[in-house]
Amino acid sequence: MTKTTTTRKAVKTTCTAPKNQQTGDGKMSRKSKMMSSLASQIRSLWKPDPYSILRPPKDEFYISEETWVQTLLAMIHGMPLLITGPAGSGKTELLYRAAKALRRHLAPYNFGAMTEPRSSLIGVTHFDPNQGTIFQESRFVRELRKPYTVMLLDEINRASHEAQNILVTLLDDQRYISLDESEDINIVHPAEGVCFAATANIGAEYAGTNEFDWAIQNRFQIVIQMNFLYAQQEANVLKKRYPGIQSNDAMRFCRTAERQRTMHRDGEFSTPISTRSLLAAAKQCAAGIPVDMAFKFCVLNQFSGIGGVVSDREKTG
Repeated sequence: MTKTTTTRKAVKTTCTAPKNQQTGDGKMSRKSKMMSSLASQIRSLWKPDPYSILRPPKDEFYISEETWVQTLLAMIHGMPLLITGPAGSGKTELLYRAAKALRRHLAPYNFGAMTEPRSSLIGVTHFDPNQGTIFQESRFVRELRKPYTVMLLDEINRASHEAQNILVTLLDDQRYISLDESEDINIVHPAEGVCFAATANIGAEYAGTNEFDWAIQNRFQIVIQMNFLYAQQEANVLKKRYPGIQSNDAMRFCRTAERQRTMHRDGEFSTPISTRSLLAAAKQCAAGIPVDMAFKFCVLNQFSGIGGVVSDREKTG
């Protein structure tokens, strides 16, 4: 009897071992699933579905769904993005809003104010009595090293040829910038998730712009053309931003702008009335300034008065 019992116990022990091992494997499998789920959540945080990100309220900043999705798509996947359109049509604001919606850091660079491209984009060298010649990286290079940064190349059409040449290798598949002045580091590649988003006012009416190199323009994988809103949409934006303006005054501003922009497309004006100018006029009206005075100083005076009754200013008024 004693021998039989011992045998049964031995058999029981032998049979139980694989079951315990199976449970152990099961625990490891659950742990793997948990890690995979966590990794998926992290990826979804930085690479979410662009259709899941809500657009700004229409009466605050009107943007079409396809334009919003394409902007988010560029930032999420690091695709170079170019937004063109008339001045004051919301190009830069769109990028700020999209970056905020994705919780991305946005680093702005205004190429219209960039007088020394090499020092602004690459860096400078200076002499130190104790250390000798020292290379100091530009803020642009430092921002490139930060993951998931949106590099805003504002008014890129005003960039000099030297600046455009520096940007070429950053915008194509090579994705690097050469630090010629540095003795230690020759090449810097952007960190993971860095996106280049540029704005451009392209057209003969924009003074001070440089010829936009096709080699640069063709490297932007997504190109968005921004246009002005319809009068009612634009009036809604004015009223939302500045509730103190009367509805009929907002519509008056926007209908005047709509007519003038049509005439601009027909060649009767050199530049169109911008949404930026209308917002400035609406802000004055909301503060109690008479409508005609606000329109004069914020909109009409943007146009030349040369030519008297046939000048752009008189025709706008």
